[in-house]
Amino acid sequence: MVGGGLSVGHGIFETAYKEAMEEASIPPELMKNLVSAGCVSFFFESERGLFPNTEFVFDLELPLDFIPENADGEVETFELLPAEQCLEKLFCADFKTTSVPVALDFLIRHGLVTPENEKEFIRVVELLHVPLQSIYSHNLVHTNDIVKENGTTRVNNV
Repeated sequence: MVGGGLSVGHGIFETAYKEAMEEASIPPELMKNLVSAGCVSFFFESERGLFPNTEFVFDLELPLDFIPENADGEVETFELLPAEQCLEKLFCADFKTTSVPVALDFLIRHGLVTPENEKEFIRVVELLHVPLQSIYSHNLVHTNDIVKENGTTRVNNV
């Protein structure tokens, strides 16, 4: 699983390509099969507090003989496993907390987590798609083209 934050001046696809190369050495010719799969939104709690987070999700099927190699030192290890075993891994302490919603979304979209095998299915799906923009829109203060949001300043591109 590859991921990274959006930087000013970089689009979503551009960031996906950059992160795939940095974190897994996925060459551009394999990235041509990248498919947008939506996004997940959730709250993330760290030692600094509770934060809203939206992750853009993409699927990329890679050749079976492709071996990812980390190029930026940000990935500890890669592990190839069947999707069924991924669900078990989600609850391990060494699985990155902010990657859990993305992996769970994948398992739902590919039919491994269903209403038939998860009694809280609807609740899980709802929690993966928290409407963060509507919840936090009352905290926005607009000044020219700058948006100040919950203590963070960003350029308003809208």
